[in-house]
Amino acid sequence: MATKNSELQFDIEKFGGEVKIYDAYPELLPYKQYHHISDKEWKIAILMVDIGSSYSKVKDQSQKMESIFEHLNLDKHKDAKIFQDCIKYAAGDVMDACSFLIEYQNNHKFAAWYEMNKLYYQLMAMIRRPARENEDEERLIDKKTDLQYKATKMMAELEKLETDLFGTAAMKAAAFRSKRKMEINWNEKYAQDNQVE
Repeated sequence: MATKNSELQFDIEKFGGEVKIYDAYPELLPYKQYHHISDKEWKIAILMVDIGSSYSKVKDQSQKMESIFEHLNLDKHKDAKIFQDCIKYAAGDVMDACSFLIEYQNNHKFAAWYEMNKLYYQLMAMIRRPARENEDEERLIDKKTDLQYKATKMMAELEKLETDLFGTAAMKAAAFRSKRKMEINWNEKYAQDNQVE
């Protein structure tokens, strides 16, 4: 099942050691928020999600990671934290790199999914809204029925986009967490980290 490096958008043989990913792929230089990610973590992420990687099609995450670690000659005991984090889709540098790669390689689909996902939950909040005082309940029910119909159509579109982009619900959740983390400002991050409402 080994991936041919020439099929990868980011050929993992072009960087490592003295040659950093940004030396091999200067188009990544503007994305400074990812510069702390190690070349080893980039290679793992590339094999996980690159559109040319045969490993990206493997559904079983444990099997996928076993194969990727073997391909890269990495010791899953020596790099146990990375290995386990990848199996669990845990937040961290590899998942941030995966999210970036999915967005970078599918930017129109990713942008459509991300914005539609946010809109879908705004729509759900409108549907759950209780009737206000003196509000015509029949009109409200008609309005909510229309919104529910729109939400059902939107859900089907979201599911198709998600299958195309992520393959699994866990990768979708990891990508959303990573993207959200990059979008929030410092005071929102502080509030999240410190459970401030």
